Amino acid sequence: MEGKFVRKDSDIAKIKEAVAKAVELAIGSPDAIIKPGQKVLIKPNLAFQAPPESFAVVDPRVVEAVVAYFKENSQAGEIWVGDNPSLGLHVGRAKPAFEASGMEEAARRGGADKVIYFDETEVVEVDIPEAKVFKKAAIFKPVLDADVIINLPKMNRWTFILG
Repeated sequence: MEGKFVRKDSDIAKIKEAVAKAVELAIGSPDAIIKPGQKVLIKPNLAFQAPPESFAVVDPRVVEAVVAYFKENSQAGEIWVGDNPSLGLHVGRAKPAFEASGMEEAARRGGADKVIYFDETEVVEVDIPEAKVFKKAAIFKPVLDADVIINLPKMNRWTFILG
């Protein structure tokens, strides 16, 4: 089974409980940030095309649990999961990264309405009026289309960065 992520059903229930508790402690209720009918983008940390047990990606069970939680407990119109590898074409495209990490499967199990590969979407240039240096930014269109963005970072232990 080397290199193959094994999902255990018993784990997901505990992760769902932890997600519910974290949301309750942080904001009380999903209604605090999500209004009826809004589009919610859940952005996992899909840094590289890597298996889920690697340093590079959020555990797909967490993505599944977060999607399921907001699908079941909010009045969101749609729940999307989308991302792009950190360095884009330098380290791989989004679709293979979603597949290698088990992220796409997890998003669908959780009930995501869409899985979005940012590198297959339009990029929109936006002005940053108060900027001192970068006056414009290129943003993937789904990020602009979402009403709410939930970022799922991963705590990393990269020795070349953290020592």
